[in-house]
Amino acid sequence: MRAKKRVVVLTSTKEALKILKEMTEKLLKEREQEFQVHEHALMDINTYLALIDASEQAKDAVHQFKDAQFEEGAHGDYSERRRRLEIPVCSEAGNEILKHVKVVFSTIKSSFVDVVMESESFKPDMCVIDEASQVLECQKWPTTLKGKKLVLAGDPKQLPAFVNMKLGRYVKPNQSVMERLMLKKENYSWVMLNTQYRSHEEITHWSNTCFYDCALRSYTKDEKLLVYELNPKPEKPCLKLYSPIVHIDTSVVKKDPERVSTYEQRVIIVFDGEEEYSYINKGEATYAMQHYKNLLDMGVQPDKIALISPYRAQVELLSSMIDEYYEKTKNIDCKNTKIGTVDSVQGKEYDIVIFTSVRNNPQKNFGFVADVRRLNVAVSRAKRHFVLIGSGYMLKHNHGSEVRRLFDTIRSLNQRFHPAILTGDWQQYVDYEPKNNFGWNFENFMKNSNDTEMIEWCEEFLKNGRDRCRTETN
Repeated sequence: MRAKKRVVVLTSTKEALKILKEMTEKLLKEREQEFQVHEHALMDINTYLALIDASEQAKDAVHQFKDAQFEEGAHGDYSERRRRLEIPVCSEAGNEILKHVKVVFSTIKSSFVDVVMESESFKPDMCVIDEASQVLECQKWPTTLKGKKLVLAGDPKQLPAFVNMKLGRYVKPNQSVMERLMLKKENYSWVMLNTQYRSHEEITHWSNTCFYDCALRSYTKDEKLLVYELNPKPEKPCLKLYSPIVHIDTSVVKKDPERVSTYEQRVIIVFDGEEEYSYINKGEATYAMQHYKNLLDMGVQPDKIALISPYRAQVELLSSMIDEYYEKTKNIDCKNTKIGTVDSVQGKEYDIVIFTSVRNNPQKNFGFVADVRRLNVAVSRAKRHFVLIGSGYMLKHNHGSEVRRLFDTIRSLNQRFHPAILTGDWQQYVDYEPKNNFGWNFENFMKNSNDTEMIEWCEEFLKNGRDRCRTETN
């Protein structure tokens, strides 16, 4: 904008689009003298349509349409008559509006991009695609090629692009524009942004070591630690619970019925009109709500907190628990707490993130959580406080080294706790090696599980183990 260039900014989601536009508006306001631009220099589809409706051309068209209704014999197709009036109105008014525009904001799938690109009044010098790791390589190339320069911004170490497999027979699913270009990055100009301004250094340490070769620097100050703003302050022995990154380890729960509540449960949910399997963990949801309530009691605003999980069923369970909390307290602000899947919060940020991993089974099947890119997204959403609620046994014995390293990272900070700390037992710091809490020969798990496939796996595993022991003895 300083160079008087015109730019199209594309994002994969409306949420990311809103954030980028708000940040740009803030910049223009703060540096008004430097950037002296027209009041409509920043344009999105909502502003564009509002200006079209308020234009003189639109007002004239309304009068023409009303007059046409009273013409002799004008009892025909009004919708066709209106369409013939709308096309030239939108074109003429649109060209007039776009004369003053410097930056156009749009989602990458919106037809608004095509309207802008076809306008005689707007010829972009540059096209910027944000979250490019989520943009499929088959999307919008005709549009972006009309710009003189293309800039992609994104993180290939976070969630990839998604394509409906029914539509993606000839496209490698999950391959994004950015991934394709990164394979031949020596042919392009590229730079790694090595300073992050969102999260406390303790939160980013795991991601930095696992994905970014320790090249990431954190521009955060210790005085922004959450614990300094809590009012009333937690008791001194409990201060560690409000550190930047902590782990509430459910594998250390050994007494029933609480132990049983920490096991995963398989459920069926309806999504997009179709039934699908999902998972819930009632114990983890209960611990998440307890920590959530503690934070509210210490003055944290509900809109600063996000409750997230990889599984839709767990999100529904957490949502119902928030609803129950509202009915009990009538605290309308709790409706502003974000509750969603990890995928739904990519590109967003929250002061506090409470993450329930859900899976806890003898097979050590971590499901969605085993995708380290999804785990990277979950952790990196938090600015000041990330709480991982899940089985330390599942983390420590995961097949992925990055997942195991997350467990070790939090443990090395002495910030791994027994869930009892959430209800006031301050002496529940945990240091010993995690063990499963499924009972002798998985008996307790199989007795309480509703997952027939997992129960069959346990039985087969035990049978093979006994046979192997007999063979070794003989």
